[in-house]
Amino acid sequence: MHQILYVSVETHHHSREDLEALLKQSRDKNAKLGITGILIYYKKHFFQILEGEKDVIFELFRTIRKDNRHFSVILVWDQEVLERSFKDWSMAFVNLNEIDKSKLTNFSDFSSDC
Repeated sequence: MHQILYVSVETHHHSREDLEALLKQSRDKNAKLGITGILIYYKKHFFQILEGEKDVIFELFRTIRKDNRHFSVILVWDQEVLERSFKDWSMAFVNLNEIDKSKLTNFSDFSSDC
């Protein structure tokens, strides 16, 4: 089992509808490919963990890097793992823009200037 984490910056503001369409597309494709993971959206940034078979993950990652909805795609984590962290999710999602972060323990607004 393999897991990667990448970060990227959006090319334009993504509305709720844009994000819902992206999630539907991702969930459908990931389910067919046997990929699980999570997408986190915060301000202008995407953080995504993908997990599955290494070859399948990197084929999808090549496609993701070409997607014009974001740029500056940086691979942060690339590692074999013993088991899936998101086994029940073809793509879990968290929009941190819609969460009251004052209620999150130890939350750091690292991108407050972005």
